[in-house]
Amino acid sequence: MSTPDQAKRAGRGPGFALALVAFVLVTVAIIALVFQNQDPVPLRWLWVETEVPLFVVVLVAGLVAVLLDELVGFIWRVRRRRRLTEKAELARLRSEAAGAASAGSGVGADAPGEPIDPAIDDELGPPAG
Repeated sequence: MSTPDQAKRAGRGPGFALALVAFVLVTVAIIALVFQNQDPVPLRWLWVETEVPLFVVVLVAGLVAVLLDELVGFIWRVRRRRRLTEKAELARLRSEAAGAASAGSGVGADAPGEPIDPAIDDELGPPAG
């Protein structure tokens, strides 16, 4: 019988080791980028003119790309979640309407003699005839 601690460690699986290896490789690649690209390059953006090391330009561009990706992904997820919620609500309302129609007298709500809205029936008085 396994203890909760063993179950927790077993739940990590090979994904944790793969993520750790990937993290180490990316870190080593970034360190190599920094040491090999320290030459200053001119940077002109809007009114700013300066010289910065090339690795700064590359790292900032990568960071901006990651941030934009996360922003677009967040917006997409919010819109998808809202769309799925609306679809679920519509399905719920349709099933409630179908259940109410089948639980009725077998006659549709717009059949003669049945008011669509009780308030309208009260205003018009009893049906003539």
